[in-house]
Amino acid sequence: MNSPSRDPTPSRKSILVVDDDEDVRAAIYEALSPQYRVTLAADGLDGYEKAHEEPSPDLIIADIAMPRLDGLSMARRIRETEALRRVPIVFMSGQMPSAAVLAASYVDPFSCIPKPANLAVLVGAVKRLLN
Repeated sequence: MNSPSRDPTPSRKSILVVDDDEDVRAAIYEALSPQYRVTLAADGLDGYEKAHEEPSPDLIIADIAMPRLDGLSMARRIRETEALRRVPIVFMSGQMPSAAVLAASYVDPFSCIPKPANLAVLVGAVKRLLN
């Protein structure tokens, strides 16, 4: 699942999934694509670039630890763009030390989910944030 997928249907909300683990991206895509337009990015730099493509995402799901640009740094850069400043970000991390959760909450106070992600919890958080 290397290439992003976009649904041309404009009425569906758009989600950007940023994770360096292809299996995680595939699982999240599988869980969310029936209801949402899902775009995939393989690391923080790719995610930053795709967040600026049209249509802008309505929600971003991002791993914290990634190569090239970590999720927190990506989110800080995204927040510098006025049009993306209010897009909710759900962070995921396989290592959830309190410092990482605290740092994530300063960047975006919406959600921080441990990995491996319970897909039901993730889908519930997405629905809550997009409704």
